[in-house]
Amino acid sequence: MALIDTIIGESGFEIVKKRIGAILKTELDNQKTLQGFTFPVSVFIDRITPFDKSEIVIVNVRFDSLNKSNQTQYGSQDSIIYNIDVYATAIQNSTQRGDELSSSIRDKFTALIAAILDSNIYNSLSLDDGLIMSTTVDGIDPYETSNNQDANFTTMGRVNYSVRLYQDYKVWEGVLFNQNLTDVKLDLTDLGYKYEIIN
Repeated sequence: MALIDTIIGESGFEIVKKRIGAILKTELDNQKTLQGFTFPVSVFIDRITPFDKSEIVIVNVRFDSLNKSNQTQYGSQDSIIYNIDVYATAIQNSTQRGDELSSSIRDKFTALIAAILDSNIYNSLSLDDGLIMSTTVDGIDPYETSNNQDANFTTMGRVNYSVRLYQDYKVWEGVLFNQNLTDVKLDLTDLGYKYEIIN
């Protein structure tokens, strides 16, 4: 007979993953408006559907690993690593090579993501005090894809992001991924879970 007679809710690391995506969708859409980007920027979590070259910029937030410390019968301090992958595609034009343009877009968005997540505004990911112990952008890694067989050039970069949080299922009860970010929602699409702005 089961001894736990209540539903076990989402853990802190699951909520934080969704939270990161919600923050990035909100802030990147704002930067798109402020900086006049004319191409679409899509934000997903755990997308495994291949990147389509008709999609100019894709951001994909993924959980990488979790290590526990200071464990007691009541909870633990969890150190979590998230990978935030940026895919960018571009076509050569009269003034710039396609690979150079794609790399430039990739670098622009990995830098934007690092700046957003490193901002003092998001030290606690805008969650209640006591849930998040620390957040850190650990680095950015550029990658070159090997599928540039036509006029489209695709590059990829990864932002490595670490979060330390206190994990006790009771303290995370009722915490929503879009708390204080009520203009964003997470929808299941043919390509995976994608963030949308609510108008």
